[in-house]
Amino acid sequence: MNFFIKQLVVSCLGLMLLSIGASAQTEDDKNWPTLSYNNNQYGSIIRIPFDNITSTDAASFTFGLERYFNKSFNFSYLASFGTILNENGTDRTDLFGLHFVPKFKFNNGKILKENAKLAPFAALGVGFLNFDNAGNSTVEEGFAVNVTPTLGVDWRIAEKFKAFVSTGYKVNGKNNYREYSVGIGFSIKKRKDSDNDGIVDAKDGCPDEFGPEDNNGCPYPDRDGDGVIDAEDQCPDLPGKLANGCPDTDGDGIADAEDKCPDVAGENGKGCPEDTDGDGVADVDDKCPQQAGKDGSGCPVDSDGDGVPDVNDKCPNEAGQFDGCATDPDAPRVIDTDGDGIPDSEDDCPADKGSADTKGCPVYTPELPVEVITFRFNSTELLPVYQKALDEIALLMKEYDFRLELRGHSDNTGNEAYNLHLSRLRGSAVLEYLVEKGISRSRMTSEGFGIDEPVGDNASRVGRAKNRRVEIKVVLK
Repeated sequence: MNFFIKQLVVSCLGLMLLSIGASAQTEDDKNWPTLSYNNNQYGSIIRIPFDNITSTDAASFTFGLERYFNKSFNFSYLASFGTILNENGTDRTDLFGLHFVPKFKFNNGKILKENAKLAPFAALGVGFLNFDNAGNSTVEEGFAVNVTPTLGVDWRIAEKFKAFVSTGYKVNGKNNYREYSVGIGFSIKKRKDSDNDGIVDAKDGCPDEFGPEDNNGCPYPDRDGDGVIDAEDQCPDLPGKLANGCPDTDGDGIADAEDKCPDVAGENGKGCPEDTDGDGVADVDDKCPQQAGKDGSGCPVDSDGDGVPDVNDKCPNEAGQFDGCATDPDAPRVIDTDGDGIPDSEDDCPADKGSADTKGCPVYTPELPVEVITFRFNSTELLPVYQKALDEIALLMKEYDFRLELRGHSDNTGNEAYNLHLSRLRGSAVLEYLVEKGISRSRMTSEGFGIDEPVGDNASRVGRAKNRRVEIKVVLK
């Protein structure tokens, strides 16, 4: 057979092998084409000196495809053609062949590190060779089955490029010879990055979601979807526009949980509109902003319209010119300034309406800084924002005599019996916190209601977040 034709056949077969291997490529970039230059010499396995080792008359080339199998083994498909030179450098033979080569890698994580720059290997090739004596009658021609034990070293130069050297001995029953090789291998596969976060899918913990490298390519968790990650969100289950992730309904920069007027924007430090006279009517709506009033317009109440506010009117329900009375104040009469039916002489609070049980004084109803405390999913931990509110409640309880009723609740996620237990633990968490702040346990009661009294729609994430709560109710003695 003409050697040129043989070379052409070998090249075609090599390309076929490459295309077959390419169709089996995986996401892990397992297939690497290789090319090597070889020097071939007749003779024994080891010969000193190395005759003609640099002679270009003994050159051959090998095209291959090396495929990753596991940490310890690779497989290669090789196609070779070139020349063998005898020990004296006088006789030469043309050759071509195809081989399958299992390769054992010493950088398998047990002997050497997998990412070792220099990685020794041992291989055993099996295939066939064809010899053409090029006119030399001392060489046996034809096809022969061939086995090639080989030792070598891979040098990983870059992530997708390596060089290697090796030496092997071709045993084929016709023309045994030594082969010294130097070559290169390279990757032709582009690493896939589905979410375009700069981390290839093979190393990306969340290949379909954009995420930072320090979180293994996954986005940081944000349960309420407000753009503030859970680790920095003080209200992780309630979407909010504030930098701390908490809701601010009126947009005054104060979180709803700390805002005494969550539905009305204010700048008085408590989230409420300015109220100069402190009568509960904002200055913008107060007809008497410098004078406290209780008539709804912000002015003092004057029930009888005699120009004397009820607070100063000895007869608030009777118009008159004598301290608000129609008759002479020196005339004997029963005076009931606040009109609560208790004479001033018996009324401990003559200017404020009360009852006989309280000796004419009004009952104080404390205004709590927060009446509902919410919890994270499946949690009884008090968030810092609610701990601050409970600190204020503890101060009020030390100053005024009233009791608290704590009512725990949960959303409908999970087992009903477990949610009842969880709601009881949430009420107990609030009670125990106030006990630690010096409040007597006897002044509080705690009860759990599980999923029975929802205030939000359990079908939505926001609704479920509202249902994970403890309601705080004031009980007056």
